[in-house]
Amino acid sequence: MRGAGDSKRDDISSDILSYFLRNPDARDSFEGIARWRLLEELVRRSVPATEEALHWLIANGFLTEEQVPGGKPIYRLNPSRKAEAERLIAAAKESKAKSSEAEDS
Repeated sequence: MRGAGDSKRDDISSDILSYFLRNPDARDSFEGIARWRLLEELVRRSVPATEEALHWLIANGFLTEEQVPGGKPIYRLNPSRKAEAERLIAAAKESKAKSSEAEDS
């Protein structure tokens, strides 16, 4: 059984991954993602929850982390996992749509 935290992490992960799929050449720091990119996507999430989702995406190979000399890490879409990422996002959207339909019933 999934916990409430897993659902929140999955939603945030989906939002972050959607951005990188729409912008496959994008690169940004954690703070940039948490503040600018997610705000741009009209997603208002807490920094710790965003960090957890970002780590999940890295651990599962959807994003890569690049160390910048003297700077903060930069994250980007892992091109070798693009097709799988697209399937993950499609499944997440379908699941959300079904949840909305069930709530409307």
